[in-house]
Amino acid sequence: MFGRLRDAVRLSGPGLVWAAAAIGSGEVVIGTKVGAEHGYSFLWALWLGLLLKWAIHRGVLDLTVRSGRSVVDLWHDLRLGRLISCYWLVFFLLTITGLSGLLGLTAASLHEAFSVIGTSVWAVIVAAAVAAFIYFQRYQGFEKIMLIMCLLLVIGVIGSVILARPAPLDLVRDSSLPTSVSAGLLLLSLMGWGAGSGPDLILPYSTWVLEKGRTDWEEHLPTTAPATSTSTTMLERTRQAPRILRIGRIDLASGYVVTGFVASGFMIAGGALLAPRHLTLTNADVIPTLSTILTGSYGQWAFVIFITGAIAAFLSTFAGVLDGTYVTGHRLVSRLRGVEAEVVADRGRTLPRALSLAVLSLIPLLLLLAVEQPVTLVIISGLVSAVSMPVLGTLVLYSLIRSTAEEHQPSRVYLGAIAVATFLYLVLMVISIVQLW
Repeated sequence: MFGRLRDAVRLSGPGLVWAAAAIGSGEVVIGTKVGAEHGYSFLWALWLGLLLKWAIHRGVLDLTVRSGRSVVDLWHDLRLGRLISCYWLVFFLLTITGLSGLLGLTAASLHEAFSVIGTSVWAVIVAAAVAAFIYFQRYQGFEKIMLIMCLLLVIGVIGSVILARPAPLDLVRDSSLPTSVSAGLLLLSLMGWGAGSGPDLILPYSTWVLEKGRTDWEEHLPTTAPATSTSTTMLERTRQAPRILRIGRIDLASGYVVTGFVASGFMIAGGALLAPRHLTLTNADVIPTLSTILTGSYGQWAFVIFITGAIAAFLSTFAGVLDGTYVTGHRLVSRLRGVEAEVVADRGRTLPRALSLAVLSLIPLLLLLAVEQPVTLVIISGLVSAVSMPVLGTLVLYSLIRSTAEEHQPSRVYLGAIAVATFLYLVLMVISIVQLW
């Protein structure tokens, strides 16, 4: 029993990396904004969004492990593969708005903690430092830093909820549906990005699973294939080692539980601290408003707890989304250029890679300096992610039915859960388009 638990802890990683990357602007900004404007009304939507995403996300895990390939490679080889790859490339270009918003919120948090340096200067420092870290760091180092960030997030949100002192019965009694266009769009953004992010991190997760497999998982797999077998990679041998897939699912589920816990904490803090004061959050005032209330009510020590969690949330999400966009975008561009999947390296220290990463970090910085509305940029990216969830769900459902070997065919219940999740996201997308029209 203890041996299995030890293996599970040692082999965990991509799911919690995803959680550290997902817990950021959506949870701190959108969750807190929803709590400030609507109290605990939409707390149910956050967990529903997580449940819907988990069903689709687990399908991405299964496809990656069973095939030994990233899902963008699997989909590129379909009949309409080039069109699918073009769609996701455009998607990542549009969600650069979210990267820009994350950069602004990270800089604002650091400025609040260290006001000697201006927000714009902090933005430049963060963009350059994170880009350099991603370029020089391999997956193992990236995972360790993200897990540390995840721990800081949990500590920060526990402190924030304790300080907010919410009434437990109100968390259930105040649940309701949106009654206005603005509330409906905010709800959609919450489910799209404020509840565990969207395709902008679910697609890169597939690559992180592959990178984890080439290191830690491979050396712990039992060799059950015949000596003459050509199955030499971890992910191919996983067909004979289903326990590794189970560990991956536990790891992913743990990431969703952590994400839901932290996201709920920020929404509860917003509802308990801001809603009674009838405060709404606009753009650059998110961090100053919350820190001022906490400091005025409890003292400087409360500010330290809050700002630590906020910086960890924004910084880890910016790093995770930038890394995911960088790795997945490179793979999409390479496949569209005709490079075979086996030839495309996920990471490498080359001049073209350095230039592409520099450009990728420079565009959000310039957009932030031009717009100066990080919360608006985050919400725009959240809407793009929510609208793209039905596309992701449809591709996952089709691939599981079509590509999975008969002996590993998912149960009808699980396939039905993915279908329901995809349908609900499609309904939400239609509603949002009608409301915007």
